[in-house]
Amino acid sequence: NSTESYTYLYERLNSVHIELSDISKECHNLLSTIEHNSLNINEVEQRLNTLYNLQNKHKVNSLEELIRKHQELKGKMDSEANISVLLKSLSIELKGKKKILDQLAGKINSNRLKVIPKIESIIVQKLKSLGIRNSQFEIHSQKINRYDYSCGAEITFMFSANKGVKTQKLSKVASGGESARLMLCLKSLLAQHQNLPCLILDEIDTGISGEIAAKVAKELKEISSKMQLIVISHLPQVAASAKRHIEISKTEDKGKTISEIKYLDEKERIMALTKMLSGESLSDAAIENAKALLQLSH
Repeated sequence: NSTESYTYLYERLNSVHIELSDISKECHNLLSTIEHNSLNINEVEQRLNTLYNLQNKHKVNSLEELIRKHQELKGKMDSEANISVLLKSLSIELKGKKKILDQLAGKINSNRLKVIPKIESIIVQKLKSLGIRNSQFEIHSQKINRYDYSCGAEITFMFSANKGVKTQKLSKVASGGESARLMLCLKSLLAQHQNLPCLILDEIDTGISGEIAAKVAKELKEISSKMQLIVISHLPQVAASAKRHIEISKTEDKGKTISEIKYLDEKERIMALTKMLSGESLSDAAIENAKALLQLSH
């Protein structure tokens, strides 16, 4: 029995020895693996340092905040990428629109060039009828790289009131009276081709008087046959040709200026014309003159 007990213990010890030996080998293998992957530890440390630096850079206190910051920045980058794609698409679309715009502008300017000689001729004839017998009027069209009401072409009105004198820009050479008559001619021409319900002319007769004023009044009367015409004038010849007179006056009441508008009856029209002809002098001769002017204009 004693021998059997020792044998049993021996077998157990031998079994434990084998198990320990096996465990030792496993540990050795694991230790070898750890030593072999020592570089991974350095990588982890470097990554941790990078994360800490990023946290400091973006002023966040945790990894979760750093992840949210990353997502935020990524969203911005994606948005910028989308904007770049959108800009490229819009640039292509813009080129297409510009091509269409060039075609339309070219068509408009081609039509302009066709009618310019006719317009020049009509304006010159009208100017002659208004007393500028040696008038010259030209419309110059120059292509420009701009798209607005000009449709890619700059239009310049050239004018000369004297025979043998070269035309220049209207703003440089025309007097007040000449500018007024030229503007009237243009308005008259527009009235024939535009379906306007009403045209308002403010001081269109500036700088003219006498016989020319009567001619201007005749032209205004012709325009009024095609549309309603409201004319602000201080010339009796022009005022007398109107079908209806409206007098605008200003008065002061308790320190305030009040504007009044009043339709004039026949008698009041004569009185208003008398004042325009002779000032505040309402003599019988002046009144008769106003009556004659009114009758002659109608």
